[in-house]
Amino acid sequence: MIGSLSRTGFLVLLLFNLTACKQETPIAAPVVPSVTVQKPVVKTIPLFHEENGETEAVDQAVVRARVSGILREMKYVADDTVEKDQVLFVIEKDEYQALENSQRAGLQSAQAAQQVAEAALLVAQAKIDSATAQSAAAQAEYQRMRSLAESNAVSKSEIDSAEAQNKSAAAAVESAKAGLAASQAEVASAKAMVSKSEAELERATLNLNWCDVRAPIAGRVTRNVAKIGNLINVGDELTSIIKENPIWANFNISERFLLDFQRENKEKQKPERELSSIKVTMQRNGDEGFPFEGVLDYYDPQVDYETGTVKFRAVFQNDQQDQKLLPGQFVRVRIQMGNLENALLVPEKCIIREASGDFVFLLGDDSKVERRQVVLGIKDGENIVVQSGLKPEDQVVVDGIQRLFSGQEVSVK
Repeated sequence: MIGSLSRTGFLVLLLFNLTACKQETPIAAPVVPSVTVQKPVVKTIPLFHEENGETEAVDQAVVRARVSGILREMKYVADDTVEKDQVLFVIEKDEYQALENSQRAGLQSAQAAQQVAEAALLVAQAKIDSATAQSAAAQAEYQRMRSLAESNAVSKSEIDSAEAQNKSAAAAVESAKAGLAASQAEVASAKAMVSKSEAELERATLNLNWCDVRAPIAGRVTRNVAKIGNLINVGDELTSIIKENPIWANFNISERFLLDFQRENKEKQKPERELSSIKVTMQRNGDEGFPFEGVLDYYDPQVDYETGTVKFRAVFQNDQQDQKLLPGQFVRVRIQMGNLENALLVPEKCIIREASGDFVFLLGDDSKVERRQVVLGIKDGENIVVQSGLKPEDQVVVDGIQRLFSGQEVSVK
């Protein structure tokens, strides 16, 4: 009985103590998030058009052998920069030197034969002059004898003798003319032989000179294809040379974009600009920004009907030792095609991107935020253009947008 009462008293005492210790827990006040706001920046920004392109060497040449023979020397190291006409390879010259010597001797022989023929021609000319003079004298004597014969002052035998001498002198003239014609033919033949010998010597000299294989253009030389000691045939590729400075970048621009650009110039009453006045910038894969600057160099005068694009080409100086452009690189090309006036820009970090569209939070007069859908345009560094949805006086939340919801009260830093 006593134990039962004690247990009951203990329970009553415990219940009393628990009730006495119980206190009301106060409800915590909601935390007001802190945000940073700013108005959109209003400014004029350039409009760029970007396209993929590929670099191309302005000049490139394959070095080929023009004579056959054993390759004896290579006078460059791969990747060297060489000048035009610099000797790169030497092909064995002995055979070509001997042939040139032979042809030179042949020319000298032909020239000597021409001199002999020309001397004979002079002799033949002298003979005909002498024969002509003797024929004239004989004819004059014959005419005198005939005149005397009319008065019987000379005998018939004297007339016959004068006539015979006249005929003989005339025959001598004809013989001298034949000799002159033969001498002239010999001179012409000798001259033809000299011309032939000169051509053969020139060809032999060319072949000898071609044993020194020279650079057709200035530029960087690639690795050699042939090895020293190899037999080289006419037309064999030995190496190639690439002129890297300046360098081209080829790309295509859509017909629609080109028409927009032309229409903008017309609306602003701008005269058609020279290609060299249109600036172009370029970046390689991995470059920050567009570090290479150039100008337009060429565009195709017709539209590719299959792709609806126009081929363009820009030229860039390639003399930056720390940023060398290589032919065949894929690049990104950017052209300024106009300006966007009074553009509204906000930091891109304040944009909320969802499947339903892009949003920003705006600060209202009651210190509460609301979501505003926006249409975005091009980027400008860390900012982005808002084409619609904002006004210049709007207060855009740029920091502290995490866990915000429309209608939430905030405090502004």
